[in-house]
Amino acid sequence: MKQKLLSLLLIAAMLLPLMAGLSACGKAGSKPGQTQIGSAVMNEENRSYETKGVKILLSGTVCDEDTVLTVSSVKNLPAVLGEYAVTAYDFQLEGVNELSGTAEINIPLSLNEGEYPAAAYYNEDTGEWDPVASEYADGYVKITADHFSTYGVFTVTRANTRAAALKYSCLPYSTKNLDACVEALVNSAQGGSPTAECADIATGYISDVMFWGLDIGNTLMETAGLSSEFIDAHSDKLGYLGLAIAAYQATRTAYNDEQSKGVGIAMKAAGQWVFGKAAGLLKSSVMSASMFSIAFVDYTINKFAEEAISGREDIYKEAFNLYYQRGEDGYRSAKEWFDLLYPLFQNENLSESELKSSVDNVVTQYCNQFWQDESVVAYYFDQATKMGWSGGGGLNSRIQRELSAELRSTLYNGTLVSVFRSISMKIANENDAQLRKQLDEYTRLMNQVVTLSFYDSSLAKTSDYKDCKVSFKKVPARIIDKEKWQCQLDEKGNGQIQFRVFAYLDAGFQPTLTITDKDSSKRELKILIDVPETKIDVAKKEEKINYSGTYTGILNVTETGKEIDVTTEVTYERDFGDGAYYKIVCSNNETGSTYINNSYFVRSTGEANIAGARFNFSQDGQSFSATMLDFNKKAWGIINAEKR
Repeated sequence: MKQKLLSLLLIAAMLLPLMAGLSACGKAGSKPGQTQIGSAVMNEENRSYETKGVKILLSGTVCDEDTVLTVSSVKNLPAVLGEYAVTAYDFQLEGVNELSGTAEINIPLSLNEGEYPAAAYYNEDTGEWDPVASEYADGYVKITADHFSTYGVFTVTRANTRAAALKYSCLPYSTKNLDACVEALVNSAQGGSPTAECADIATGYISDVMFWGLDIGNTLMETAGLSSEFIDAHSDKLGYLGLAIAAYQATRTAYNDEQSKGVGIAMKAAGQWVFGKAAGLLKSSVMSASMFSIAFVDYTINKFAEEAISGREDIYKEAFNLYYQRGEDGYRSAKEWFDLLYPLFQNENLSESELKSSVDNVVTQYCNQFWQDESVVAYYFDQATKMGWSGGGGLNSRIQRELSAELRSTLYNGTLVSVFRSISMKIANENDAQLRKQLDEYTRLMNQVVTLSFYDSSLAKTSDYKDCKVSFKKVPARIIDKEKWQCQLDEKGNGQIQFRVFAYLDAGFQPTLTITDKDSSKRELKILIDVPETKIDVAKKEEKINYSGTYTGILNVTETGKEIDVTTEVTYERDFGDGAYYKIVCSNNETGSTYINNSYFVRSTGEANIAGARFNFSQDGQSFSATMLDFNKKAWGIINAEKR
């Protein structure tokens, strides 16, 4: 062993001049547009640095030896989405790209009223800015980075109706709704789809992030005259967004000292398979069953906190301890532990129990490796003797077990706590990316462009509606581009009005149009809005069927074939667009429980706008059929009924 060490020292001495030359040649200089504003040597003890108001904190697993951190301000980069100017800094850790853990980067950013903070990193391969995990507090954007690159911060104003800008927003994190998040994950996994709890979580979250201040539930959509197809799509996107938020909050909480134990207990009690199923709903390998167990691995894994060996003045103990000291053969840094254990947490095929077993096998093997080579034991025994240690009996299996167990306990209660937390933060970063994907999908849905296309079905040569103006009946006072919410029909009676769904809802428009003739006479036209295009016949004036009445029939349960007698009361409420609103209550004759119970819009075609059912009245209004749907839009029952 001693000869081996001497040989290594000799080789190192021979290579030193060559390595020094390589280091000087390989040192990264500033790129065009970059100005270095500071640098520092980082290691396990020195993990924080501040320069020009920019603060950096490395997790304990990033550096296990002296490594130079360089910070540079960056100019001349493109604006985000071509319009948002970025304050950018480049961060480089010499010789390191992908981090064994994460780095917390704090960049100062002042906000004016009506602005919200956002952050991104510059992707040199694509030349575009990509979203990054970030929060905002006390005048700083805190970016959680899993690699060093060029990061930037910027502000966004009320232009938050654009979906693309929202994905860069700093996402609020809190533990106040932790119980609700865990419940939503459990219930969603058990039911096979996002539940109402997910929609509630998403609604509150959206309001916090986007300053929408809207009740984005189905009632708003129906009142605004949006079609059942859009409402179904909205409910679906909202649910998955809520599920991603719940997962993000749970894994973020695992990094919080005060809350992580509570998360662990809740998750363990729920059953690990639940979280694997919840992850599957989001189709993300990042959130597999083994990923979720990071939230409580350092609490539910056996701590092996056996009593420390006290009072032992044993030379074998000193030899054992020498072997595992920093700089000796057995030493393993926090970074090395991270690099060794993190791949286990990435293995989506491992169950929670298999993950814990795999982790402990690695730790146990490490604690026992001192005893595996007699020459190693002899070498460190000799070193301990030279340091003046003596005493104790001969080496036996009991001494080996005790010393290995003590080290194992020390690791689980010391170094590995930091390692697990670093892994937790790394995973939380990956879940942040999944959340931003769901957020982007949801906001793109809400920012779809709607086209109202007008035509005249009675057209001969020239439309009677030529030069007529079509506008919304009530235009809210805060709308400054009123001309965009109206159009003039051409000689064929054609025209268009275009707007985004969110802009329409945010402004508070109602789905009632006014057609103003050349002689200034007016006619109102109520519409049902299909997304992305709604075709409206300005000449069509249909006599509407009244569907009110009592309908009796049978509900056939798809899976069991059971037949249930049902009665449906349909009551007219008010006209609206090309149809009317009706109160529809479908009840079980035996139990009185209801399957449908609310106010719904029914088109002139007989189609009822009911989330959770495909409901159609017959053309004469004397019967209806309805296919009842579960959360996955799968049919669970069929109703056929006739008017009494």
